[in-house]
Amino acid sequence: MHWAFDYIEKIIMLDIDGDLIIRLTHDISGYLANVARENELQGNYERAIGLLDWANWLYNDAITSWSIFSQRHRVQIRQQRENINITHRIQYPN
Repeated sequence: MHWAFDYIEKIIMLDIDGDLIIRLTHDISGYLANVARENELQGNYERAIGLLDWANWLYNDAITSWSIFSQRHRVQIRQQRENINITHRIQYPN
């Protein structure tokens, strides 16, 4: 842990594996949600939806799905995805 003191303002130390999984899941899904937002602004609605689906899928793990922190973020991802469908009326082939 001594080496970490040089980076104390840039890192989060976790001592429980479950906390690490939850944190990684949140960070990765947050990144995907941000990229989805950029794609939506550029008119790439189907790509945005795909990214949001992946972000949501990350929370399927039993360890992460019980976390209140994860549940709130998952709701935000689902709302963002639904707003794209409603606003742009994405039509999928049968």
